[in-house]
Amino acid sequence: YTLFFSRMRDLSAEALDEYSERVGTLKELAADNPGFVDIKTYVAEDGERLTVARFRDAESQRAWRMVPAHREAQSRGRTHYYEHYHIVVCEEVRAHDFVRDGGAGGGDG
Repeated sequence: YTLFFSRMRDLSAEALDEYSERVGTLKELAADNPGFVDIKTYVAEDGERLTVARFRDAESQRAWRMVPAHREAQSRGRTHYYEHYHIVVCEEVRAHDFVRDGGAGGGDG
């Protein structure tokens, strides 16, 4: 997992449109990257953002990091879009799942 905590700069409408377009392009490119699982972004009420990117393994994660279009987007992010960011790379130690079966009264509540 890559956890990308960020806060955007105060951007013009034009810069926000450019950012959104760039993010969309990167998501499409990432989806074509072998080992990529998915990516989701969450925005807190105070504007802090958390993007969670999942990869099959560390090798796939490292490969994505080195994709030229991704490197260029990282540079552009530092110069144009982000006030700050913090990246944490994690490994899954343990996982648990719960799926409600849809029946009344079923599950753990």
